[in-house]
Amino acid sequence: MFKNKLILATLIIILAIGAGLFYFLKNEAQKTDKLSLILNGAKKATSMDLNLAPEKIKWNTEKGEIVLSGKGGMYLDALNSVKIEKLFNNLDVFFKNSGFKNDPNNDDIVEENMLLKKYKNGEVVCNLIKKNNPNSTSSLIFACANFNNTAFSFSSGKGTDCVADSDCGTLTDGCKRERVCRNLKYYFYNNCLNPSQLIKDIDFSTAKCQCVSNQCVPDKVTSPSSSPSK
Repeated sequence: MFKNKLILATLIIILAIGAGLFYFLKNEAQKTDKLSLILNGAKKATSMDLNLAPEKIKWNTEKGEIVLSGKGGMYLDALNSVKIEKLFNNLDVFFKNSGFKNDPNNDDIVEENMLLKKYKNGEVVCNLIKKNNPNSTSSLIFACANFNNTAFSFSSGKGTDCVADSDCGTLTDGCKRERVCRNLKYYFYNNCLNPSQLIKDIDFSTAKCQCVSNQCVPDKVTSPSSSPSK
């Protein structure tokens, strides 16, 4: 009898864990699907096959500013282009018709050469920008991100925690111009004015990372200064 109860209890625990995992994966998939639907809808609103590229969105919360990792598209045209204005208005209507609202912590930004509008719908936030550039062009940029996809600046020191070596990898810190060890499950961004991703600028001495005392640290360091002299 005791053995049967033990088996039953074990099955209940396994089912509970399975149900929790299923709910988590389903919830994550729904978040991804919603973001993808919004981004694809925004592309259709432009009537153009714009490429979506990684974008960072700064967003104010009651606890302060955060940076979110998302995706967006950009279109470049002549200065004060009528098409830029039309695309901007079409996207503004699209976001509003898709249930996006203004956020009390994120006012629109109106400047002489730029207009930035911010939208929020549940856990998805979006930016819409039109601006005049110094090279006599105008650009339109839209970007959206899931509110849970918080990105960290490399200088914050966050995102270095780990459990196993497989958690760690090298990323390019464009501000320090070097490869650094971070947990690849996190999102990161450069928070300096002129970050560099050019190969000729980057110090590649950190080639591999490992997890030591739950921190991602360099495994092997090879640099010209450490090479044996001939």
